[in-house]
Amino acid sequence: MSETLDHLRRRGSGAVLAFTCWVVAACGGGDISGPPPPPDEGIAPTAGCTDGVLEHGALYRICFPATWNGDLVLYAHGYVPAHRTIALPEDVIGGQSISGTVNGLGYAFATTSYRANGLVAPEGTEDLVELEASV
Repeated sequence: MSETLDHLRRRGSGAVLAFTCWVVAACGGGDISGPPPPPDEGIAPTAGCTDGVLEHGALYRICFPATWNGDLVLYAHGYVPAHRTIALPEDVIGGQSISGTVNGLGYAFATTSYRANGLVAPEGTEDLVELEASV
């Protein structure tokens, strides 16, 4: 794992929000402010994205904004036809990537390709849990 992921594991803070593309679209970027972020307990992660592979074979991406509020949004993309190649989602809303939108709100962003395509809800859920546990 990268130093950024190790930092998050040691830090052990931050709410994890799981949602799908339709939820992001429904939110429309409205006011989702909450309590102030916890005090920083170490070196802030470097802004930008890191890609990797989870233990069960799913690809993952985690992105940090320049000014991180300490929380993580875990993105669960929708269905991908079984015949397509395993790939990270490149979903866009209103001309901006979902990771860019989430980072623009101050949240870290993480997603996974899932280990397989098709009707794989149980495996996709396991991959998201594995991703969250690795952070």
